[in-house]
Amino acid sequence: MIGEWWESQGDPTFLGWFTVFTYGLATALCAWTAIRVPRGFAPIDQDNHRLVWSIVGTIMLVLGINKQLDLQLLLWLAVRSWLRSAGWQEHRQVIQIGSMVAMTCLAGVGLAFFTWLSHGAYRHRKLAIAGVVLTSLFVFIRAVSLHGVDAMLGWNWSGLTLSTVLENAGILLVIIGSIQSMRAKHEPLHS
Repeated sequence: MIGEWWESQGDPTFLGWFTVFTYGLATALCAWTAIRVPRGFAPIDQDNHRLVWSIVGTIMLVLGINKQLDLQLLLWLAVRSWLRSAGWQEHRQVIQIGSMVAMTCLAGVGLAFFTWLSHGAYRHRKLAIAGVVLTSLFVFIRAVSLHGVDAMLGWNWSGLTLSTVLENAGILLVIIGSIQSMRAKHEPLHS
């Protein structure tokens, strides 16, 4: 199991490393945004600001590490080994579908939590939250994907895959949200 994971670990291509770089950039920008609390914020708003950007930055860091270590593959190999030993191998497709549904629900709960945490928050924070939820959901679904999803994500245009586009789109939303937060005059939306 470990040998199979170690041999297929990571994405050593230019685009794979570019994606790791974008995760790192997003992590650094989120950390900087969390540290830089706008003036005039009430103490509770300062804490909320730090908490949201710290959570988003931590998620980006974990996903960036996972991008090169393929920890979700290690987890799936462990589950597959357990399914075989328990005699449930013939049910793996049902388990994969159940896992995708569970991860989608988890992403929905995460989105609801972030929405609640950011009620009346700034537009740029909402953009970053959408980006982290999109990226996390993408990674979770890719981790337990069926062959049909793998085939769709394998779309290739001159070396650029749909997988790379989708993953980096979410990361880009986080980066844009962080930059906007640092540049904003910090007038809250009253939504």
